[in-house]
Amino acid sequence: MTFEKEYINFYDTKSFSNLIIDYLNEDEKLKPFYSFPLSIEGFAKAIEKRKSFPVDRKTLTEVLKIQNKSLSNYENFDIINLQIDLITDEKTFTVTTGHQLNIFTGPLYFTYKIFSAINLAGELKKNFPEYNFVPVYWMASEDHDFEEISCVHLFDKKVSWQQEQKGASGNISTATMNDALNELKSVLGESELSNTIFNLFQTAYTKHGKLTDAMRYLVHHLFGKYGLVIIDASERKLKSTFAPVIKKELLEQFSFKHVSETTAELDKNYKSQVSPRELNLFYMKENFRERIEIHNSKYTVVNSDISFTKEEILNELENYPERFSPNVVLRPLYEESLMPDLAYVGGGAEVSYWMQYKAMFESQNIFFPVLVLRDSVMVIEKGIAKKIKSSELSLSDLFLSYDELVKIILHKTEEGHVSMIDESVIVEKMFDGILEKMSAVDPTLSGAAMAEKQKTLNALKALEDKTIKALKRKNETSLNQLKVVKEKLFPENTLQERYFNFSMFYVKYGDAFFDALKETLNPLEKKFIVLIESAD
Repeated sequence: MTFEKEYINFYDTKSFSNLIIDYLNEDEKLKPFYSFPLSIEGFAKAIEKRKSFPVDRKTLTEVLKIQNKSLSNYENFDIINLQIDLITDEKTFTVTTGHQLNIFTGPLYFTYKIFSAINLAGELKKNFPEYNFVPVYWMASEDHDFEEISCVHLFDKKVSWQQEQKGASGNISTATMNDALNELKSVLGESELSNTIFNLFQTAYTKHGKLTDAMRYLVHHLFGKYGLVIIDASERKLKSTFAPVIKKELLEQFSFKHVSETTAELDKNYKSQVSPRELNLFYMKENFRERIEIHNSKYTVVNSDISFTKEEILNELENYPERFSPNVVLRPLYEESLMPDLAYVGGGAEVSYWMQYKAMFESQNIFFPVLVLRDSVMVIEKGIAKKIKSSELSLSDLFLSYDELVKIILHKTEEGHVSMIDESVIVEKMFDGILEKMSAVDPTLSGAAMAEKQKTLNALKALEDKTIKALKRKNETSLNQLKVVKEKLFPENTLQERYFNFSMFYVKYGDAFFDALKETLNPLEKKFIVLIESAD
């Protein structure tokens, strides 16, 4: 199985914010909010600057060795072990991407995120051969929004996991996954490839007690051969290295000040993604993760009876650093204090909210990485590609609304006999003349002329709508095909990558799907990618 590749400008997809488009185009308005441009030249500067921001590589690699030991009996473990060894070297940098622990990996873009990080590391090695670059998947094991990770969509079905546990998602027991697995099995079918991917999912969730361990197994088996290192940063030793920053946040709430100031500047031209809290930390125990707030000089944990004095909470931090969990504001700071990162790979929303943090990073003397927009991909199956070709639509046309596409198709089919624009222009000119004559006789008559003008224009619009309805009936077959195309490529009116799960394509293409992604993705190209199943 092979795929043809086409590329579209992100702007033409109408699916990305002005901030992202301006960032990719290096617009002057955004330059104060990031450190390096997304280019080889930007990475060259980042490498030099990164050298001045050392991290505790010894502790990091010790923890990675322990965490990945559970993979020692599986294929590609030796590759990962060598990658971790490389991280001990000062000439090695990491390229990190992070994501929640969605069941069955969640939406397609999770796969694109990972391959973007893997391929970026490869591109950097080609351009800077004297250095090493290791792709890393940061498991968001402390995230507690279970609803966001509890379901996936395949074909026209939704597969959900029902369970009642609370707290950090990484600690959730997988014991209740059987119903979701059975549901997935029925959706995937009984082909050889369906059984292959289902068996992988089944082993991940039935042979591992916690969601963190299941996800590590799953991601390693999908991406381990590409050298992807997996990290769970909830580890006590890793939190200890970040404890001085946590202490400063508890005492000074520095993140709120810096992020608020930057956000106010960013909001002059763009819409910000996050709103910082006065204190951007959670308190976490087993089956429990809640925000810390300050009230009357006391630190209270919401939705609980837990509270601390200043001395008590500092003592708690010293003895149990693992109980303090950064939120979306402080998490990037934790990542970059821990990892020898050169780049962070994220989606549009992530890149946007990282730009709110630059001043916060500078205040703590922590390296602010190159912000990399992950690749976006649309997969067009053979049958859908045939329908698109017969409609004579361009790939860019596909991103228009269904109603706009209907007009385009009807215009092509009926040689322009759809729109009443020309007639409306004639009416406008005619009534302008009438208005001029009537006003010369009696200025108060202009209102009547304007009303008649609008009535005539409304009548033309009604005639146009009736014409379109008639043409829709006449072209019912081609418009039904268009509806199928839109539903397949834009399920629920969103990008395919934000809705479907990768296994939907794996059961059809197998490893050829991953091979195509590995061969094609390159976030330095800054293009939206379309993979079209070859007709042969």
